[in-house]
Amino acid sequence: MIFVRRVSFAVAMCVGVAGGGGIAQAADYPNRPIQLIVPFAPGGSTGDRLARTLSPFMQAELGQPIVVENKPGASTFIGMQALLQNEPDGHTIAMTSLSTLVLNPILFTKMPYDPDKDLTPVAYLGGTAYALVARPGLKADDVASLVELAKAEPGKINYASGNIGNSTHVLAEKFSKEANIQMTHVPFNGSGAAIGSLLGGVVDIFFASADSVVPLIKEGKLKAFAVTSAERMSLLPDVPTMVESGYPELVNVAWYAMSAPKKTPPEAVEKLSSAINKALADEGFRRQHAELGLDVAKPGTPQDLAGIIKKERASWEEVVRPLNIRLD
Repeated sequence: MIFVRRVSFAVAMCVGVAGGGGIAQAADYPNRPIQLIVPFAPGGSTGDRLARTLSPFMQAELGQPIVVENKPGASTFIGMQALLQNEPDGHTIAMTSLSTLVLNPILFTKMPYDPDKDLTPVAYLGGTAYALVARPGLKADDVASLVELAKAEPGKINYASGNIGNSTHVLAEKFSKEANIQMTHVPFNGSGAAIGSLLGGVVDIFFASADSVVPLIKEGKLKAFAVTSAERMSLLPDVPTMVESGYPELVNVAWYAMSAPKKTPPEAVEKLSSAINKALADEGFRRQHAELGLDVAKPGTPQDLAGIIKKERASWEEVVRPLNIRLD
């Protein structure tokens, strides 16, 4: 009996030490630089800009460098694969989006990640309407004349997308169906490349996130036909909404979030969320993005983001289902 008691006591001591180590480790987080994976190309994309403007706030709050690493391509698959190759200890996180968390599982039959099983929500960052923009030389000045042009020569008008299956692709297909027109899809590796090709006259139109093209519209480098917000944008007061243009079903927002691997300790998730909330509450940060047309989210919780994902997935399933788009 004495022997058994000694063994039990030893085991209890080991468990206590292990438990104490876990608590110490959580309290010590973060204890090295944090890698922030951005599944979008550097420059020109909203997700990349958000990552780089968030980083200084997070670094100041967490006391460790935030290292932004771009891994664009394949509908954010490459970035998500890179994220999941790391230990889920809070030292590797990723910028995610409407496409990453909502559209991909609706559209793709095969994916290298499952947003519900492999990712955990950290923070909702905000969103922006899309702007239907065109190259300056296109012989159309509004949505109605664009539709007329497309109907006159089916398939001749081509539209860019940031990638196959992302929101810019789905929106263009939705518009095509609603307007009863045929257009040719030209996918690019990121919105920056799509916008560059639009400026170069390679493609005709693009449903760009508005904050990425507001300066180009104001400078007259791109034509703006409509925005997908419920009301006109204050930065583009002369640009009608898609609702005003006769398409009430095209009210959509491009949004972004921060995510971590599924088994990231809750303490680390809370610290990351708190650090991001410092930026979201900062007037300078909010103003910087508002001047481009991005509606920065109010400080929130990981649970808030989980609720947004659930609601958005139900909404977008209603959009995608009639289009019969399924991708391998």
